[in-house]
Amino acid sequence: MNTKLLTASISMALALALNIANATPIAKDNSNAQNVNMQTTNLTAFDEVLNRYGDLAVKLGNNDTNKEIIFFYDNSCKFCQHELAGLPEITKSGINVYVLPFLNHGFYTDNARKMFAAWSTDQPLSTLLTDKDIDKVELKRQVAEEMADLTMFARNTLNIKKTPFMLFSNGEFIDGYASPHDLVAYLKSH
Repeated sequence: MNTKLLTASISMALALALNIANATPIAKDNSNAQNVNMQTTNLTAFDEVLNRYGDLAVKLGNNDTNKEIIFFYDNSCKFCQHELAGLPEITKSGINVYVLPFLNHGFYTDNARKMFAAWSTDQPLSTLLTDKDIDKVELKRQVAEEMADLTMFARNTLNIKKTPFMLFSNGEFIDGYASPHDLVAYLKSH
C-alpha cells in the first residue's frame, strides 16, 4: 500500500472514530419507538462501510427509498437471530437492509467458520440459516480475509463493541436489540 493511500485511510479512520466516540443519544419523539436508543455519528460512515465492504453485504428489500440500514450480524449472537427474524417486517415497510458479517465472538470459533463458509456461497443467509451442507462448503480465503478486515474496521473505526449493531443511512445507529416495530416507527418518523 502506498504511503499517501495509507495516510488517507488512517486520517479517514480517525475522523470516523472521533465522530462515533462523541455520539450522543437522540431525543425520542415517537411513542411507538420509545424503546429505541438511537445515537448519531458521521453521516459518511454508512457510505464508507458500503463502499469498502458492499461486496460482502446481503441486501434485503428492493425499495426506492433513502431509509436504509446496515445490520452487523454475528451468528453467535442470540439477539442478532431475533433481529434477523424481524427483517422481513422492516423491508415490507419500505426500508432496505444490508446484512454484513461481523465476527464479534472471534475468528476461530465454530460459528465464525460457519459464517466464513456461508459468505463463500452465492446465498450466505440461506446457507447459514438452513445449515445445509455448510461443513462441505469450500471456504474462499479472500472472503474470510475481507470478513476479518470488516470486523477489525467495525471494531476500531466504528467502535462496535456488541451486536446487533445497526447503522442507518441518516448517520444514526443503535447498538443492541430493537424490535422491528420500534425500528420502523422510529425510521418512519425521522
